[in-house]
Amino acid sequence: MNSLIFLLLTVLVTTSYAKEKCFVEIDRDDMELHWEAFKFPGAEKTGVKGTLRNLGLKDEYKGESLSAIFKDLEFNIDTRSVWTRNSMRDAKLVKYFFSNMIGGTIIKGKTLEYKDNKLKVRLIMNSFSRDITMNVVNKDERFTATAVIDVLDWGLEKSLSAINEACTELHKGKTWSDVNIKLTLTYENDCD
Repeated sequence: MNSLIFLLLTVLVTTSYAKEKCFVEIDRDDMELHWEAFKFPGAEKTGVKGTLRNLGLKDEYKGESLSAIFKDLEFNIDTRSVWTRNSMRDAKLVKYFFSNMIGGTIIKGKTLEYKDNKLKVRLIMNSFSRDITMNVVNKDERFTATAVIDVLDWGLEKSLSAINEACTELHKGKTWSDVNIKLTLTYENDCD
C-alpha cells in the first residue's frame, strides 16, 4: 500500500514539474502580415499582394500556450513599411491611402482571444475600432490566421477614393474595398 501511495505521489510531482517547464515561444522574426487588395471592375477583379513589414512588436512572445500569448498581444503597424515588390506602388499606397487616415499612418490593435481555431483581433485605424475574427490553421508549429475586411468599416472612404483616383488608369477605374489579410508565424512548442 505504501509503495502505491509513493508511486502516485511521484507521478503527481513529476506531472506538476513538467507543467511548470512547459512553454510556447513565437519566432518574432518569422511573423508576417500579408494582405491582398483588389483592382479592375467586375469579373476582371484581380488581386494585388503585399506585406506590412513593421508590426511594432515586442522582442519576445513566450507563454504556457498560444492562447495565453494571444491574450492582449498589442501591435502598432507602421503602414509606411508596406512592401509590394514595386517601390512606385508602395509610395502611392503610403501617400494616397495610408496618409489619409485620421491619426496618422499607424494601425494599432491587439489580439483578444484564441480558441477553437479562431483568433479575435481588435484593429484600430482611422480613429475607428473594430473587432474581427480570423480563421486559424495551426499545424506543425506553423500558425496561419486569415480574414477578409472591408476598409469602409473603418471609415476609409477618403483613402479608398484617393488611391482609386491616383491609380484610375492602372485600375481601370475600380479599386475594391475588401482586403484579404493573413498573419503567418512559426513557434516552438516545448510542451511534450
